[in-house]
Amino acid sequence: MNKTECKEQLQQDIVSYLDGMDDEIVSHVCDIAISNINQIEESNEVVRQTELDEKLSQLILSINKGTEALNLIAQIIRSK
Repeated sequence: MNKTECKEQLQQDIVSYLDGMDDEIVSHVCDIAISNINQIEESNEVVRQTELDEKLSQLILSINKGTEALNLIAQIIRSK
């Protein structure tokens, strides 16, 4: 998978994972993901796999934390 394919797949995965969330939030999370991927340095057009793995792990952790926070906010709103 090249960098462009990775970005497209990641956006599709995020949209699917956050299905039902506000479109603005989903768009913002996708922007964060693409921004992080764009920061990966390329050497002769080949992405170093360990750096990509690290960035994707950081991104997944951020998405999970954000999703937990949004779910908590939704629970609070529903309980009022």
